[in-house]
Amino acid sequence: ATADQKVREAIAKCIDFDSLAMVGTAGTGTKAMSYASANTPYFNGIVTDEDRVQDIEGAKALLAEAGYADGLDLVILGTQDSVPTYTVIQECCRQAGINLEIQTPDIPSFVGAAFGGEYDVIVVGDWFVNRNPSIVCFLQQANIDSGFVIGGPKVTTPEIDAMIQEIIKAEDTETGKAKLAELETVMKEQAIQYDLYPEMKAYVIPADLKGVSTIERGFADITTLYK
Repeated sequence: ATADQKVREAIAKCIDFDSLAMVGTAGTGTKAMSYASANTPYFNGIVTDEDRVQDIEGAKALLAEAGYADGLDLVILGTQDSVPTYTVIQECCRQAGINLEIQTPDIPSFVGAAFGGEYDVIVVGDWFVNRNPSIVCFLQQANIDSGFVIGGPKVTTPEIDAMIQEIIKAEDTETGKAKLAELETVMKEQAIQYDLYPEMKAYVIPADLKGVSTIERGFADITTLYK
């Protein structure tokens, strides 16, 4: 069903992004308005406050246009630590008639299901190397038969893949920011991806331990620690 853009747009309209950000960041952060965090030079603000307003009636109308006036059953795949945020998304979708089943298998099964595309909706954390902190992304399955991302060929096309490579190869900040804006615009217009909120990480360390840093997926980089 999420191959239909109207369904993807309806899901976005369902979500109360402010409430979701409060749960996802324990009240310390706000909803994301760009793929890059607002405290980085790559912030574009492609998404506006108007885009983030919950619109249940609008979602219902889009679902009806897509042929799901009587409701829709979807699966959202995640891990146990994602249940709080998934529950918010689930309740928001329920208001529009979307029954979102939360599936949280063990980690090996989750990885297999994620890369095998066994879901309709998934939330993943992106790590944009040193350009911006991790952002939790809301991905709708696009069922596009080319390219590769977690979950298989769902939210990418040769055009999008090429745009990503241009961002990576950008030789200066302004060029990278402009090229990222182009990609974000495509994602927004096609309702493929919705950034939710800055991902939060917390660490408890001895007071005399220095050089604390993290690597992808939030693991501590033990090679930099010293006293």
